[in-house]
Amino acid sequence: MKEFEKHIVDFSKQLGCSFTDEDAPLQQWSTENCFEFLTRCLWKIDPETQFAKATEITDAVKLIGIRREFGYQTLLYGGLSDLIPLFLDLIEKIPKEEHFIEETKSVKEQLLAQACSTIQPGWVPEFCRRLMMRYDGRFWCPSEDFPEYVSPFQDVDHRKALQAGNDSRKWIAALLRIGGLKAGSLGKMDAMIVGKPRPAPKPRLKPELPPKPKLSPKTNTETESRMAEKRAKLEKLRAEIDEKKMHIIQIKCQHVLVEDKIQLFEKQMADVDERWTTLLENPEEGGERLQKVLNESAAKFERLEGKWKAMRDEKMGKLQELKEKYSSALEIENLREKAQTVRGKRKALIEEMQGKEQYIEKLKRRLEKLESDDCNRGMFTKRITEIVNNIRKQREEMDKVNKDILSLHKEIRWLSQAVQRTFGVIEEQLYREANQSYKGERSYKLFSKIHACCQKAMHCIERSGQLAKNVEELTDHAEIGRQSTVDTRLYQVLTDLEAVEAEKERFKEKIKENDANGFKCDCERTFFSYTELLYHRHPDEEQIYGFA
Repeated sequence: MKEFEKHIVDFSKQLGCSFTDEDAPLQQWSTENCFEFLTRCLWKIDPETQFAKATEITDAVKLIGIRREFGYQTLLYGGLSDLIPLFLDLIEKIPKEEHFIEETKSVKEQLLAQACSTIQPGWVPEFCRRLMMRYDGRFWCPSEDFPEYVSPFQDVDHRKALQAGNDSRKWIAALLRIGGLKAGSLGKMDAMIVGKPRPAPKPRLKPELPPKPKLSPKTNTETESRMAEKRAKLEKLRAEIDEKKMHIIQIKCQHVLVEDKIQLFEKQMADVDERWTTLLENPEEGGERLQKVLNESAAKFERLEGKWKAMRDEKMGKLQELKEKYSSALEIENLREKAQTVRGKRKALIEEMQGKEQYIEKLKRRLEKLESDDCNRGMFTKRITEIVNNIRKQREEMDKVNKDILSLHKEIRWLSQAVQRTFGVIEEQLYREANQSYKGERSYKLFSKIHACCQKAMHCIERSGQLAKNVEELTDHAEIGRQSTVDTRLYQVLTDLEAVEAEKERFKEKIKENDANGFKCDCERTFFSYTELLYHRHPDEEQIYGFA
């Protein structure tokens, strides 16, 4: 869950949300922040979607194709845990081709951008701002896309050239001086582009107004036509100069790009092996050397392949001999192991058979004595009837308990259904009131918490019942295990009984001999009778079987 929350917070930073500067975790987002995140996600998916109401957001989310149950109640009254799945679905719907990659610039471009950012615009007259004119260093002139109207009085040096009059030498000198100034300004601009960025210039003062032009005396029509031709040539030269400037700037930019490509190519060539460069310097000789190396490697490969085949045949023959040699030994070992296991099993079976034969002999002797003696069968039948009655009573009690359990299960099922119905009615009523007031919303949340607590309590009660049932089953198993020891004790009692009966027979023979010799003895007082020995109980047996 923490990874999902971190992914949502990082994506909100990529979308440019206003609350990402606070570095607040997802658990501390407010309702406004959640609305902003949803709105920016919707703008990324569908730019025409506008954030107006919660219902419009839900409609837009459904139109996108998100099948999760989502309504305006989730936005207005839902918690953050309800909005996290919606955030993840919206992030998955955003196109995968759109990546947030920062553009990398070269060092020269960064320096030029830094120099341009440090330049502060100077003071601009009001009429220049209206006409969108720019300052070229000496005069205010219109932009490049603005229609230019030639005026004979738009440049001071041009006016000086016009003031030269009919003197052609002065006029040519003025034009050359203008060309020198233009070339100087062009050189300064080139130095500014290629060199280091200069510091920011000081704020410019309000430029002084140029002096009023002095009109030249009126000339005849011939001089005016000649001046018009010269002006046209001058404008043509100025246009050519501007084109040359732009061409020079483009060439310098291309030169910078070529230098970057050369540096990149040099870095790539530094990683190339020197042997390839030597081969490329003389390709014919290099091709012959490569062909020679390839032929030698092919011959070496064929030679090694022949050696490998011969060695493989030799080793395979040895392996086959070893397999034939050791296969018989392995079979003998397996047979020996099987014989040992069979001997062990035979010995165990013989011991078990001897024990069973001894037990059979004891049982036979016991059966002969029971058949010869008159046993008290009434006592056995009485005990059997008591056991049968006890079993019948236990079955009746078990049936009664099962009926009670079924009735309780039925009652629990009816009560749970009634609780669910009442919960649905109350939840619907509280949900309607939650849309109207804060108290209704509060009561709805508390009621949902109470319902969750009740569900947990019922689960705990069921769990405790299961544990109690398991405890009873374990106690029953323990009782059964304790009763299993009765068999061993009974076997010991039978052996003791046989020993006592043998001793009794020996004493009877002695008594008969004494009677024959004239001695009398009260057998009833001296020895136990057969029935007393037979039905004599050990005190542990009374505790085990529950005899009274």
